[in-house]
Amino acid sequence: GDKIYNKESLINNQVFELQKSVEIPKENNLKFKCDKELDWGEIPYELNFDRKNKTSILNNGISVTTLDYSSPIISISVFIRCGSVDESLEASGSAHFLEHMHFKGTPKRNKKQLEMEIESKGAHLNAYTTRDYTSYILNVFKEEIDWGVELLSDILTKSLYLSNFIERERDTIYTELIECEKEEFETILENSHYTVFKDHPISRPILGLKENIMSVTRDQIVEFHTRNYCGQKILFSVTGEVDHDNLKFIINKHFGHLPSTSNIPALVYTKPEFKPRVTLTDGPDGFLKAGMFWEAPSWFDEDYIPFLILQRIVGDYKKSLFDLPNNNQSCNKFSNLLASVPEIETIKTAFTPYKDVGLFGMFVECEDKYGEDTLLFLRAYIQDLYINISETDILN
Repeated sequence: GDKIYNKESLINNQVFELQKSVEIPKENNLKFKCDKELDWGEIPYELNFDRKNKTSILNNGISVTTLDYSSPIISISVFIRCGSVDESLEASGSAHFLEHMHFKGTPKRNKKQLEMEIESKGAHLNAYTTRDYTSYILNVFKEEIDWGVELLSDILTKSLYLSNFIERERDTIYTELIECEKEEFETILENSHYTVFKDHPISRPILGLKENIMSVTRDQIVEFHTRNYCGQKILFSVTGEVDHDNLKFIINKHFGHLPSTSNIPALVYTKPEFKPRVTLTDGPDGFLKAGMFWEAPSWFDEDYIPFLILQRIVGDYKKSLFDLPNNNQSCNKFSNLLASVPEIETIKTAFTPYKDVGLFGMFVECEDKYGEDTLLFLRAYIQDLYINISETDILN
């Protein structure tokens, strides 16, 4: 339960140096060097550059970022800087409920028309809610980018939130919650948030408190939208063959009516305080399931990238894969070490960063009577990484 993260990073930032951007060559001049044997640690030529990207801020605060590359498909991602952490206790679940309601119809398109129009354009629309942001992703053919942005504007700023659809959606969201609870890893992760960030909004489940799903009101959903869906909280990230200036014009045309800020004050909360805990549960199969997590960096911390690498270094492990005959899978050092410990069935490594804080740790499945020894072993391994991690571990 000790805090393992501090500014003397678990992985020294000097070890991991991002390569400087280089000019992207024209496609017809790009010569691949796959047959060349690379020196140890050398980055392949094809990966040794950043794609051209631009970022602009519109007058109402909307941020527009483009990543340009040749493709017939444009991916339009809209990120709203709000999630379950921005809910009041009484309105827990309203962020996720609102995401669902944006697929239920507007004055211009009812639910069926919306679905048929997306299908007829050969497009694909999806969305998800997290603790600190909500995302909507629309994939369209590049010729349909104006239509795509207009459709996103219609559903995100003009949805009706009809009461009959809200009532129908309660059972859908409740079923989603029950199905999520069947996933042991997800359940441990949610319970770990509750224990290590107890009494803070970030500790509550993304789908909302179970008792709230049947009681969240239309007024609470509309209030959450009005408070959060404003210019300064919206980011567009668009990838594909797209002209940045033209995209700015299109987004401003369809989203320019949004105010920069809301007239409803944002909820104020302090930075989450991390309280070390180990989350334990007994499974019906006789195995102990545990979550062991440490405090980790946020999205914006300089150690965010090193912790992504750390997650890959530790990796995931499943004992049954090692029991297969002629198993030729490529395993990392940790997996090979675990293969000699038959009491451990499963390890899943998680790094979940947020705006102010993050969690790093592992979901563990092991024989019940070896639970304490297993957790001590894993804790010792993480502490050993802090001292003995090598450049070879990182490059692998």
